[in-house]
Amino acid sequence: MILFGFFERWIVLYIAHGVEEWLATLTFTTKTWNVKAGTFCDSTAIRKSLPLSKTIRDKDFQQAQSQPWFHNKTAVLLTITVLLPFDLIARGNRSNYTPVCGILQAYDHESCWAVVEFDMKKFGKEILLGLFLVDLILGAAHMLSHKGPLKEILFKYHAKHHSRHSNYSSVKYVGNPFDFEVFLTQICFAFLPRFIGIDVWTGIFLVNFFSLQLLLEHSGYINIFALSHAP
Repeated sequence: MILFGFFERWIVLYIAHGVEEWLATLTFTTKTWNVKAGTFCDSTAIRKSLPLSKTIRDKDFQQAQSQPWFHNKTAVLLTITVLLPFDLIARGNRSNYTPVCGILQAYDHESCWAVVEFDMKKFGKEILLGLFLVDLILGAAHMLSHKGPLKEILFKYHAKHHSRHSNYSSVKYVGNPFDFEVFLTQICFAFLPRFIGIDVWTGIFLVNFFSLQLLLEHSGYINIFALSHAP
């Protein structure tokens, strides 16, 4: 998960940021009605999909790129301090252990290597289930930060994320690490694959695919993905 942070922040984010800046300067031709002439005429307008100043966008972009090691840090710490000891204990007693997780089921009894058989149908079902559960959990956390009795406590940690009122890819990284939604994201990344019993490689794909999905949801150059805008 840490290594993927370098890929996402140094490659994917770099490309998304470049596309955004290019589209922000594009001109396009539209037809407007000329009342005096009584006909349509061409007029050129500047695309305003990214109304924030370029200085702010560049600052958020540089901050995201300067902290790739911070990517999913909490999830990695939880994995090392909680799941790894559990796996070591389970492996030490595997002769008397009934596996409940995909990766434990895949261990060869005579070696320390994990063998995972790929099944496309099973893989697709597990990814869809994982995405559904993550969206459900994080959607509920987001709602609790905006509405209900917990808003007074939770929104102060969530407010920084909404300090930007426009969508662009670097917005994903603008936030408070104590944001309830951000914290639950890390909990899901660390424990959800294990909880629903999927193997380690499917879990890695699920976590990183959802992370990229969040980047696209915050990007400002594809309107259909502009889902995170809030006034």
